[in-house]
Amino acid sequence: MASSSQLSISFDNLTTLIDTIIQQDHKLIYLAGASASGKSYIGEELVKQLTESGKKVLLISSDSYYSNESQMKYLLYGTFDHPKLINYDILQQDIMTYFQTGKFQLPVYSFSEKRTTHHITINEAYDIIIIEGLYTINSLPTSFSVHDNDITAYNVLVRAPIEEIIFRRLIRDQARVKEPLNMLINIMSNVFPMWKIFGATQEEYAHCLITNNYTILEKEGRHSQWEKVKKDSLPEGEPYTTYYTTDYIYNDSDEGNGKIIISELYRDPHGLLDHVILQKRSSDPREEQDNYESISMSLYTPGISTEIHTLLQLAGLNYEGSYTKIIYQYSKPNDDKMIIYKEKFGQLYQLISPNKK
Repeated sequence: MASSSQLSISFDNLTTLIDTIIQQDHKLIYLAGASASGKSYIGEELVKQLTESGKKVLLISSDSYYSNESQMKYLLYGTFDHPKLINYDILQQDIMTYFQTGKFQLPVYSFSEKRTTHHITINEAYDIIIIEGLYTINSLPTSFSVHDNDITAYNVLVRAPIEEIIFRRLIRDQARVKEPLNMLINIMSNVFPMWKIFGATQEEYAHCLITNNYTILEKEGRHSQWEKVKKDSLPEGEPYTTYYTTDYIYNDSDEGNGKIIISELYRDPHGLLDHVILQKRSSDPREEQDNYESISMSLYTPGISTEIHTLLQLAGLNYEGSYTKIIYQYSKPNDDKMIIYKEKFGQLYQLISPNKK
């Protein structure tokens, strides 16, 4: 467990962490954090700043160690976020091998082929190795002995507000051409529950906590296609404060190419994700003008909808006046897709509420 001298810093000021790593001569860093917390970006920043300080750094993602049986294990566990899908034993052995011999074989995992396609020989001398991943602090040994020398990992945890993580995941997964409704269901029913069970406890073992609470708009050079738009008027009685807009390319195998437009995103004064409207624009050349379908994803308080309340509890969203319902609404009320989406969501209800009649 980390001592009471736990370092706490902001994501945009890593100087104190860099100084600590150099002054204490840490050779191994475990960098953990929830999905979309920003750990990969911070890992890259650490490499950059440590390199500028004269250190040679190797950054390894635990994703490289996905099991070749990950598809089978996915069927068993129902999610790719379960730690059993990562070969932490092999990762641990590779770390030890490097510190003992100065070289090891780094696997290259293909997510499209769902297997390790080849290995890269790592045989250069590095001053520091950073292992980045969801569960690195909990899943790898705190220390081990090499040539009668103890190597102790320095644990760094990146944390971010849940509402920001939801937003980032929605944006990132849309960029990867994923279905908005399925994305939200996956985030709520798989991503957050797995983190709550296997990842959240890492905070008490972290030597350094990095709070990464920026919005996508605030990070220059990251998602630069986003722009902040001032909304002239908001509906009466709705205390929304922020509005975002952007376009994303969206590929629909049934309808050809199109675009997903996140046309509105409001956040209430407490910083909670409150309302998202997504529009899908058809690019059918036979149409004289673009056709729009709207999907409204709304979270309201303070009433109670058992199914959604359960879903959000599983995701760890236990705010006061809990969110109570999510609405998916199409501008074409008779569209078949509306029925398909409702059926998919209904199946999720049955999954999380097996006793529901």
